[in-house]
Amino acid sequence: MQSEHNGRPMEEILADVIIKHALSGKFPYLKEIFDRLEGKPTETVHARVESRTVTIYVPPPRIINETDEEYRARLALENQARDRREDGRGDHQRMLGGRGEEGV
Repeated sequence: MQSEHNGRPMEEILADVIIKHALSGKFPYLKEIFDRLEGKPTETVHARVESRTVTIYVPPPRIINETDEEYRARLALENQARDRREDGRGDHQRMLGGRGEEGV
């Protein structure tokens, strides 16, 4: 693949095309931009085991060029938001990728 087209880097041309499609309302392109800027949402898996619910949280992937400090801050915000959503549910939870401790 060539690295330039008409004197412009291919990365720049591809970025322009993706932005154009996103602004025209094409959801997959908009989603791709948000996933790159904000990171993918944390995935949650629920399973019923021996008559109790176990929730496993899969931390979101790192964003390119994101520092450890920025990643930890983003995880903390997502954990706070998740805790607010689940407040009072009383599920047995296990956090993976975070503290690694069990809570009730």
